[in-house]
Amino acid sequence: MGQVAFGVSAIEIGDINAGTGLGENYSALGDVVKNSFKINEEEPTLTKHFAELKRYPVEVSVQNNGEQMEFGLLEVGADNLVRFLGGTATDVVGVKDKWSAPAGHVDIENAIKVTTEDGTVIEYLRVKILGYKTIDVSREGKFTVMVKGEVLQPKVDGVPAVTVEDNVITNP
Repeated sequence: MGQVAFGVSAIEIGDINAGTGLGENYSALGDVVKNSFKINEEEPTLTKHFAELKRYPVEVSVQNNGEQMEFGLLEVGADNLVRFLGGTATDVVGVKDKWSAPAGHVDIENAIKVTTEDGTVIEYLRVKILGYKTIDVSREGKFTVMVKGEVLQPKVDGVPAVTVEDNVITNP
């Protein structure tokens, strides 16, 4: 039977090394809302080129479209708020951490690594992050940070946007 990847065992966020374009300094995201982590690659667009008096196209162009991810983050400490919303955090020993919102829009780009339960590792080397708060203060509600990410082409030539490492070791 072929490789089957399922579930998630770890989601990590890392910095992007400007020289190599690779992810580094990965750290765990913390708790993610159950069943919220989704990765979707958009269906490619086909453009049909027709000739006069021909029933079928004489050529078809294919345009690949983007790949997005989204998830809800349950861990909303000051460090995670800075990581996904921008702004600043005070981190003083013996005092509660405090997050302060940024004055305007913040561009955030990170590398994201997902490890599935079977050991497959999917690495996105450059992701534009858009985070926003959803706060439901009812008894059963929760404060979450919803995160959307658009996979971007790395800025270093020759570096792929996405890598997938399966869990099968090939015998020599």
